[in-house]
Amino acid sequence: MKITITITIPQRARSFDIQMENTQKITDTLQVLQDNLMLFRHAEKIQTVREKETGRQIDTEQTYEQALVYSGSELLIYE
Repeated sequence: MKITITITIPQRARSFDIQMENTQKITDTLQVLQDNLMLFRHAEKIQTVREKETGRQIDTEQTYEQALVYSGSELLIYE
C-alpha cells in the first residue's frame, strides 16, 4: 500500500512530501533522498528518525509498516 509522509530536516528548515510503499525500509528512502536530492552526506549513518507527533524514535532498518508509520506522518531527521 502506498503512503505519503513528510520528511523534515529541522537544521535546514526543509520539508519534503514523499510517497512510497509501506513495505519499504526507512533507510532505503533516506538513501534515495541522498542519491537524488543530495540531502544527506551519510544517509547510511542515520540510525533513527523521530516521529513528530508522538516523539518516538524509529529504527531506520524497519519498514514503515513495522514502525507503524502511516500516511500523514511527519518524520524528523537529525544529521
